[in-house]
Amino acid sequence: MTALIPRWLAVGCAALLTTIVGCTNEQLPEEAVDRPSSEDAVVEAIDSPETVAVSPTSNRDAWQYLYDNREALNVCDGTLDPETSQESSETYAIAPNQTLVEVLCFMAAYQGAYQYYVYTETDEGVEVTPLEFTTYLPGEDGEYEAEMSRDLGGLPTYDPDSQTLTIFSKGRGLGDCGSWAEYELQGEAFELSEYRLKEDCDGNYVEPEEYPQIYPSP
Repeated sequence: MTALIPRWLAVGCAALLTTIVGCTNEQLPEEAVDRPSSEDAVVEAIDSPETVAVSPTSNRDAWQYLYDNREALNVCDGTLDPETSQESSETYAIAPNQTLVEVLCFMAAYQGAYQYYVYTETDEGVEVTPLEFTTYLPGEDGEYEAEMSRDLGGLPTYDPDSQTLTIFSKGRGLGDCGSWAEYELQGEAFELSEYRLKEDCDGNYVEPEEYPQIYPSP
């Protein structure tokens, strides 16, 4: 994750964003995984360093599988709050044998820190793919710069029918500044369809969907 922190995050979200750290692309060691049921389970990278295959297939639900293997899969970068996550994380069927897992890593003062994964059961085992999101930060030259991150801070809403995720990220508890984004699930990736940002925490509340549009360029 980038070290840059936009001005509207400086008041309310600094603790949230500085707690979340970036993720590595290292291949997982075999001994690091909590094996679901067999001593012969193996871990190997497939297709890309961001996709991990684990055999044999577990009968536990998708969130429980991620939780049991949280260290090997680097779930929430070590910040996962087990009790809060168990109560508030969500799972959604997105295709046969495939589940979108919304993991609440922890709750800050007024919003949560989230990561998303696609959990796929195959004949060979389980595939877990962490998802990344495009966000925008103000640059030094006044232009907005696109950043990729596995971490989202805010108040998310996922619509299973349209497979659309919207998230309002507050700049402070009052909710008078922040960002609003909409993503569409395309296969095993979330594609940004709209991003809006209000940097000025001026005490004037505006519906997040009416914030100044950053992407696509108005």
